[in-house]
Amino acid sequence: MTESLPVLCIEEVDRVNLTGWARETLHRLLDARYNQRRELLTVLASNLAPEQLPADFGYLASRMRGGQVVEVAGLDMRPAIAMRERVDIN
Repeated sequence: MTESLPVLCIEEVDRVNLTGWARETLHRLLDARYNQRRELLTVLASNLAPEQLPADFGYLASRMRGGQVVEVAGLDMRPAIAMRERVDIN
């Protein structure tokens, strides 16, 4: 299924509610993408650095460190975006 997506972006991957089904599905999805990393691009955004991820994400942290990790620092822009959207609506 995801093999047809040349680029897959997942935001806040660390915020997933890890039910048994979610854990299994996320692992299968990201493991398949990792195994095809030379053909497919997977971009993960997280609020935590790989080494700060919970133990349940250990496999993911390992895969993240094997790729390019980019730390983006700065202010949370969501409040400013929400304020701008309220102004645009009125």
